[in-house]
Amino acid sequence: MTRPRILIVGGGFAGLWAARTLGRMAIADVTLVDRRATSDFLPLLPDVAGGRIPSSAACWPLTAAAARFGFRFCQDDLAGIDRAARRAVGRQGEYDYDWLLLACGVEPAFHGQDALRPQLSTLSSLADAVRLAAAVDAAPPEATVVVVGGGYTGIEIATHVQRRLQAAGQARPVRVLEAAPELLGALPERVRRYVRRQLEARRIAVQTGTRVSAMDPDGALRLSDGSRIAAPLTIWSAGVAAAPWVAGLGLPQGRQGRLAVDACLRLDEHGFAAGDIAGLAVDGIPLRLGVQAAVTQGVAAARNIAALCRGRAARPYRPWDPGYIVPLANGRGCGSVMGLPVQGPPAAWLHYLLCAYRSWTWPSRRRILRGMIG
Repeated sequence: MTRPRILIVGGGFAGLWAARTLGRMAIADVTLVDRRATSDFLPLLPDVAGGRIPSSAACWPLTAAAARFGFRFCQDDLAGIDRAARRAVGRQGEYDYDWLLLACGVEPAFHGQDALRPQLSTLSSLADAVRLAAAVDAAPPEATVVVVGGGYTGIEIATHVQRRLQAAGQARPVRVLEAAPELLGALPERVRRYVRRQLEARRIAVQTGTRVSAMDPDGALRLSDGSRIAAPLTIWSAGVAAAPWVAGLGLPQGRQGRLAVDACLRLDEHGFAAGDIAGLAVDGIPLRLGVQAAVTQGVAAARNIAALCRGRAARPYRPWDPGYIVPLANGRGCGSVMGLPVQGPPAAWLHYLLCAYRSWTWPSRRRILRGMIG
C-alpha cells in the first residue's frame, strides 16, 4: 500500500515540531522544504546581534533534524503551490503531496516602503543577525543607530545593539521610532511603563507617533514630522506579514496576510497551517504570535493529519498561552507568566530558561545558559 505523502513548508518552530511528530509516527513519507539550511531560533536573534549569545546556539541544521526525526529535508525556495494538483513548485524542483502543512511563518512588512528595503537591516533570520552585528561594528562613529518599530523585537534589538556598542567602547546614540502613540501598545500600562524607564536609564531615545517618510540618496532618513536623521544605521522592525507568494494560494487572508484556518487548523480539504502564518482567531481575536503557539499548533496539525491518514476525524486545536516576557539586554525584563506579573532579573532568567528548554541540542542549551549569566 502506498504511504501518504506529507509536505511541510517551513522549518521553524511549527514546521519542525510537526515533522518531529509525524516522523516518529512513521505512518507517511514526510518532506520538509525550507529555503534555509537551518532552523533558526528567532527569539535569540537580538542576543546574537548584540554578542550575548553565539550564533551556534541559535540554529540547528535541518539535515541533522531530518536524520534524528526521520523525515526528508529539501532546501528550496518555493515559488507557489498548485492546490488543485496538490503540488508545490520550488526553484529546485516540484513536490507532490497528499497532505500539506504550511508553517512558512511571516517576514518583515515594509508598509509601502519596499524601495527602502536594500538599504535597511532586518532581523528575521540568523544570517540577518550576523549581518547586523557586522554592520554595527563597521558603522562610522558619527552614525546614529535607528530602530524603526517599537514592538517586542524592536526594543530588544535597540538594547542589544547598544550593549554591543558599549562593549566596543563606543557611545553612539541609539534611537527607536514608533508610528503608534505608545511603545508596546497592545501590552498593559505596567509593562509599557517599566520598559520605558529601562530605555530611559540606558539613554535610548524614543520617538512615538513618527514614521519614516523617505530615505535620501545619501542614506539620510526623512521622518513624518519633517525632521531628518543624517546617515544612520537603520534597522527595520516595523511589523510582519505573509510572504507575497501566499496571496497566490487563493485562500482567505486576514490581518498581516495570515491564512484563515478553522478550529482544527485546516485550510482546505488537504491543507493545514500552523505557527505565525495561521490566522486562528478566538472570539474574533487572532492569537498572538509566539513560540508556544507555534509549537503546539505544529504538533496539533501533525496529529490531525495523522488522524486523517488513518481514517479518523481531526480534533480542534486548544490554544494555551502561558504569557509573555519582554527581555532586555541589561539582564532585566517585564511581562506576565501564568497570569502573574514578573519583572526585573527574574523575568530575564525565565526568558533564557524557556529558550534553553525549547532548544534542540544540549550544546545550544549550555551556550544559552552561559549567555544568561554572562
